[in-house]
Amino acid sequence: MGEIASQLLAEKQISYKSIFGAYVMRAQYELASWNQEQKSEEKENQQMIQETVEDYIEQA
Repeated sequence: MGEIASQLLAEKQISYKSIFGAYVMRAQYELASWNQEQKSEEKENQQMIQETVEDYIEQA
């Protein structure tokens, strides 16, 4: 009986580790996606600023 209980406990712990691992991986993926999105927006903003500055220079 003790061996079966130990085996069930071990399986439950593995299951919890798998769930937690999946949660951590998802959180990391979402954070990486968000960071990539921020970099993309930053690049677009820099491009827009550069074009605006070039327009001002041409008009001057």
